[in-house]
Amino acid sequence: MKKTISLFAILTAAITLNSCWIAPVYQDYETVGKVCYFKDYETMRAVTVAKINKSFTDWHWSTKEFDKKIDQYKNNINKNDEDFEYLTTNNYEWCVRNDTSGSKVILKDNKTKISSEYYWITNKDGESVVFYKN
Repeated sequence: MKKTISLFAILTAAITLNSCWIAPVYQDYETVGKVCYFKDYETMRAVTVAKINKSFTDWHWSTKEFDKKIDQYKNNINKNDEDFEYLTTNNYEWCVRNDTSGSKVILKDNKTKISSEYYWITNKDGESVVFYKN
């Protein structure tokens, strides 16, 4: 009887431990004012998706949806020169500027002005994308 209970306890513990999901720890980034600088894409994506979903509650983006939107809207805005300089001089790969525009930020089409909160993402290759809701 003791062997059966011990075996059951071991199996239960093994199943429980194998079914646990351990959330990754994202620590490889720096925040300077309203800008976050990241060493890798995965950390940038994880942090930014959470912030976007909190700001724009009706979007509910997953990481897969975020990847799709990055590709879809890539280079809809020029790189932010200030952020790009910080990226390259401090060995970061990605930058996300989260701010409110007040119509100061204009897309590449020179027609669309952002008049609300936005997420302006720039990478060290000079590619940029901005997500916003006017």
